[in-house]
Amino acid sequence: MRLELSSAPSGDVVTTAELRRELRLGDIMDFNNDLDLYQDIAVEELEADCRLQLLTATWKLLLDRFPCNAEDVLEIPLAPVQSVSSIQYYDTAGDLQTWASSNYDVSDGDFPKRISTAGDGIAWPSTELRPDAAIVTFVAGYGTASDVPAIAKGIIRMKVREKFHDCGCGDMEPLLNKLRWDYSLNAERIKHGHHTQTM
Repeated sequence: MRLELSSAPSGDVVTTAELRRELRLGDIMDFNNDLDLYQDIAVEELEADCRLQLLTATWKLLLDRFPCNAEDVLEIPLAPVQSVSSIQYYDTAGDLQTWASSNYDVSDGDFPKRISTAGDGIAWPSTELRPDAAIVTFVAGYGTASDVPAIAKGIIRMKVREKFHDCGCGDMEPLLNKLRWDYSLNAERIKHGHHTQTM
């Protein structure tokens, strides 16, 4: 199983102007390219660490095969998932097929998002024995920068500040742990306003 970015997000989570204010650079533009690079690195680190997609992007989940049993589910290891666009697969003859959306259900409010067969009598398709025989295309992300949780933006600003000053300016692990719980394990519950359990 692996993830492949199909359509990258556009825009920045935190504007360059906000980063300049964070670093008290005022109107100094000399460091803009550096700040943009540091933010790109910070976002990649945060998303990989917390299994998040901050801004809307399209991904492909590539699998060598579907689950063996009809009652088994597929899990999408990224949050928050906005929608599943399609499920495709290479059949036993090697031809690419699209599985009808009526054949499967997508869970509401779970992380990881789960895909299951739509009911009795529906089995996962048989596939050709090859790498990446099944392809789940999905859209993930909170939306635009204004939709990204404040705690995620705060971590990005802290990471950029640390990289800019080349120092260990702060312990981000408590914030990262909170983000992992609040916005990964319960991403969809929070999005829909449901109660979040504490551990």
